[in-house]
Amino acid sequence: MKTEKHGLTKVFFVLFAGTVFMLFLISKGIQQNKTLLARGEGKAQPAAKKTHHPFLRMMGFLGAAGSGQADNEMDEAEARLFTALLGQSHPFLDPQTRRALCQAFMCLNNVTRVVESVSKECSPTSSILTVLQSYGATLFRSDYAYACRICPELDPDIADVVYTNALAALKVGEFMNTASNVLEVTYHSAGPKRPLAPMEDHYAVPFQSTIAPEETAACSNLLTTVHTLAGYDPLSTDLFNDAVVYVMSMTDLRHNRENTLRARSRIDRWERTGTPPSLDDDPEDSDSAEPLESHSDPGLESSFATIANAYREIFGYRFAEYHGLPREEFLSALDKHSVPPTATWVHINPRQQVESTDMPVQSAPVQ
Repeated sequence: MKTEKHGLTKVFFVLFAGTVFMLFLISKGIQQNKTLLARGEGKAQPAAKKTHHPFLRMMGFLGAAGSGQADNEMDEAEARLFTALLGQSHPFLDPQTRRALCQAFMCLNNVTRVVESVSKECSPTSSILTVLQSYGATLFRSDYAYACRICPELDPDIADVVYTNALAALKVGEFMNTASNVLEVTYHSAGPKRPLAPMEDHYAVPFQSTIAPEETAACSNLLTTVHTLAGYDPLSTDLFNDAVVYVMSMTDLRHNRENTLRARSRIDRWERTGTPPSLDDDPEDSDSAEPLESHSDPGLESSFATIANAYREIFGYRFAEYHGLPREEFLSALDKHSVPPTATWVHINPRQQVESTDMPVQSAPVQ
């Protein structure tokens, strides 16, 4: 029977990795579909970005405009970095775009370090590593899409190429130093650490009537918490998006742990009684008087703790380095929330959907 327990644990992690990876694939499919639609419309949307809706100006969603070509000129080290990332020269990227691209690059470096650290505790083929690597890819593509919203001159259709280039650039010490220097210099300039970008179309989606009421309520409650702790509008950048994706990830991890313990409970009951559980049984009703925690073991808890700590390292970095928030305090507050995992939030579309402007400003907590 111990063999069956070990088999169950392996099956769980395979299913868990598959769930997260499918979420990633679904989000990529959504992105690619929107890209194809945009192409079919003759690529009119980039031009539309420059015609700013009054709502955007009122809400402060527009990024700070460059103060002239002189402010946008880069030194040779920066030019080499951005040419390596983008595959072509962009000599006049504005400071906000440079900051966003370097943040994406350094975040990918952080995820890579997290994966390397976790790999010391896992086998090279562990599904945990697959899950974490998919986060690195997804977050980088999302960050590049965010940069495209800041700078319409960037090509939104080459996200995969830029990601591949970034993986190669991580191995070049000069590029790492240059990215760090860019962030250090731009962080001393006025304004928030994270450049502003129009995001109201992205944030409108979970509050539409087609979304399940429980998800809308969960997002509304989370928005209130993030707004209170941040001290500024979390909808003006991708801060709220990061918060939702983190809470979704932790919610999914907790649910997977509970489902695994319920399955182990049924197996333990089978061992005691000699009667295999019926497929018609409700797992939540099996041995309901017995706490699920009694069916845990150190190996299982260690695996869940490894994944949870990795999530905290990945998103804690973003909250601190992107958004200037107190890392542990912010993570602890988010851990009190739950949001059903969906593909709604995973990837930001690089093209702003200018026709979508129906977004809540600040939602009160749902009782």
